[in-house]
Amino acid sequence: MNFQKFAGAAVIAAAACTLSGGAAQAAAPKQLYNRTVKASWTVNLVTKAPDGRVHNVAMSVNGIVYVSSAGRLFVAGTRSVGRVGSETKMAGPGQNYGATKSNVSFQGNRIIGSFSSAQGGGAVQVVMTFDPSYANCNVNVVYGRSGKGKASYEGVNEKGVMYEMQSYSIANQSCSIVDGNPFAAGS
Repeated sequence: MNFQKFAGAAVIAAAACTLSGGAAQAAAPKQLYNRTVKASWTVNLVTKAPDGRVHNVAMSVNGIVYVSSAGRLFVAGTRSVGRVGSETKMAGPGQNYGATKSNVSFQGNRIIGSFSSAQGGGAVQVVMTFDPSYANCNVNVVYGRSGKGKASYEGVNEKGVMYEMQSYSIANQSCSIVDGNPFAAGS
């Protein structure tokens, strides 16, 4: 397993955190009904593999949240890492990505998503803030740890193999809002 696979898990988790609807979800603002929120960023991670080797990787993350005409969230997140390729995950309202714990809630003019690894102490928070008209947004992403454990994440396609996060930096954060449903046939 290489670090890129681990980093992919962290990125998908971040996108899931941003996009999946949890039980504590508040009502979506009507201004976002039948609209898609797109968030993207680059994360530069340094982690330690189980064998002690240190890995560096830059990864692009793209996530979308579609808010239906009924206010329900439908989501997708894609991470891309150089030669490793890309991976996309999707979820409907109330669904998690595998064994992850995620919660998304609307609070005022923000969508706040939090994700924590079920096996490791890794956590990601994604906050999307909207202007009063819900025509524009920005995103802020923070990686860290949950609980008292080390910030660690399971590698992609490596069940039970954990990578410990040493440091990270986030760059190129962007957020936009467009009309329509990206999941509809012919979109």
